[in-house]
Amino acid sequence: MNNRKEYFKKIYDKYFPFIFASLFLLLVIVLVIKHEFWRDEAMAWEIANVAGSLKEFVKNIRAEYGHPYLWNFILYIFSHYISGNIENMKYIHVSISVAAVFLFLKYSPFQKILKILFIFGYYVFYEYTIISRNYSLGILFAVIFCILYQKDKYKYLIFLSIALFFMGQSNLFAFFISISLLIILMIDLFKEKIIVKQKFNKISFTFSPIIFLTGIYFLFFQFNSMLFNNGNNSLLSGLFVQPFKISEFLGKISVGLIKAYLPIFNINLNFWNNNFFAEIL
Repeated sequence: MNNRKEYFKKIYDKYFPFIFASLFLLLVIVLVIKHEFWRDEAMAWEIANVAGSLKEFVKNIRAEYGHPYLWNFILYIFSHYISGNIENMKYIHVSISVAAVFLFLKYSPFQKILKILFIFGYYVFYEYTIISRNYSLGILFAVIFCILYQKDKYKYLIFLSIALFFMGQSNLFAFFISISLLIILMIDLFKEKIIVKQKFNKISFTFSPIIFLTGIYFLFFQFNSMLFNNGNNSLLSGLFVQPFKISEFLGKISVGLIKAYLPIFNINLNFWNNNFFAEIL
């Protein structure tokens, strides 16, 4: 009897990522078929689809679109060379999300119940999967970074830099997280400098910073017109034109922390972007 239990447990452990990634995919397909595009989803597709060339695509996305290039570039390639049907965007996005979920289930060190709760939570299951935006790309490359980091951060240093590069090109939130991960990596390399010397690879240590800095350049190229060139409407002018009030500043930080660490929504139809605790306070 015990041998049979151990046998089934081994089978379950082996196929656990496949079972729950498949269940995740099945439930997502049921919902995503009925999902109607939001305005920002459709906007991302239109920016990619209407561009007559790659140069025009870059020009359009720099004009007023406040996101990096990667998601829109994927849509540009797909809409121009595979299919111009906007419905396909759902399945491109679902594929990215399911890949991230599968890798998380297979390689993350958490207990199985925590993995299941995570992937079927509101953010991963709905906001980062059903809604076709650029957030799932950031999650995918964050998971890839963690897998490579856990395996051997010295051996895969150049691939870690590539993962951070693509994180930064996914969305601004992922870009700031990529900087945090880079700092963690640098601290570890400094603390373990004896091991670094033993595994020193000149090519990796030369090209890794170049890859990451290239990502920063792309972001600056995308956003510099919004930061500096729009007069009173630029992003930086908004920081200085409006009077600074410490109470409002602290209030916004407090609300942001509450929303981040206590993501409990009001139970009503218009739940989007509200928070039960923040509204009480």
